[in-house]
Amino acid sequence: MNSQERFSADLKALLLELCEQMGGSPTLSEFLEILEWSSDDIYSGPLKFEAVLADRIVTSESNQTRVPELSDSIFSDVASALSVLVNGSGSHVTPQELASILLIFVNDQEGNLLDVTRGDVASLSVMLAGSVVEVAVGDVLGIPAADGSWYAAVVVARNRFGLALGLFRTRFEMCPSMHSEGLAPHGFPIYTDDAMVSNGSWEVIGHGDARVAQFPPEPEIYHSPGFWPGVDAGEFGAAESPSGGIRLIGSEEACAVGLADGTYQHSYMSEFLGQSLGALMDR
Repeated sequence: MNSQERFSADLKALLLELCEQMGGSPTLSEFLEILEWSSDDIYSGPLKFEAVLADRIVTSESNQTRVPELSDSIFSDVASALSVLVNGSGSHVTPQELASILLIFVNDQEGNLLDVTRGDVASLSVMLAGSVVEVAVGDVLGIPAADGSWYAAVVVARNRFGLALGLFRTRFEMCPSMHSEGLAPHGFPIYTDDAMVSNGSWEVIGHGDARVAQFPPEPEIYHSPGFWPGVDAGEFGAAESPSGGIRLIGSEEACAVGLADGTYQHSYMSEFLGQSLGALMDR
C-alpha cells in the first residue's frame, strides 16, 4: 500500500468515526473544515479549501457546522494521517497536490458524505489561510519538480514582466535549506507569477541578498528576429530590458537561451513551472 492509498484508507476510517460522533454523515464542507483545522502543524499555516460542484455551486466553510463539537481525537487522527502523507512518502506533498488527492477521494465516496455523491465535485482548490504571502527580492524559494525532486530559486526582481527568479541547477531529493551546498546558478533568470508561493506549494526557505548578486539585477526577455514588424531585431534576435531598452544578441546567446531552436519562453505560469525545471536545467 503506497502513501496515497494509506491516506485514503485513513480517511475512510475517519468518515465512519464521524458518522458515529455526528449521528450521521458529514457534509462536504464539514469534512474539508476538519482537514483545515488539522493542517496547521503540517504546513506553514492552516489550509483553506474551496470546492466547486458540477452545477457550478461554490462550497466553502458553512455557518451551520458540527465540527466544533467533535472530540480532539478526530483532529489528532487527521493530523497524523496528513503528516504521513505529506512528509513520510519520500517527497513532500504540496497543498495543491493534496487538493488533487482529496478531489479523487471525495468523488469516490458514494453515500459517505451527506450532500455530494460520486462525481459531484468538479474542482477543489486550496491556499494557506490568512494573509497572502508576499515574496521580496532576495527571498529564496524551494520549488518541487514534476518528478518529486526539488530545486532552489531566488527572487531577483519584480517588474512589468512579472516575478523574476534566478534558478539553481542543483537537484535535491527534498526541499532544500538556505545552508544547502553546491547551489550552482543557472545562467538566465526566468519570469513567472507568485501564485504557488501564496498557496504554499513553493516554500520560502530564507533570504539571501548574496544569492541575488549571482544573477543580472534586471533580467531581460528575448525576442526572435522579425518579432516586431518594422523593428530591427537583428539576425539572431534581441533582448528587451524591463525599462524598454533593446539589445541585439549574437548566435551564442540565442542558442544558450533557447531562442535559436524555438524552446525559449519568456515567462512560465507558476503552476506549470515544475514540469519544465528538468528541461530548463539541461539548457
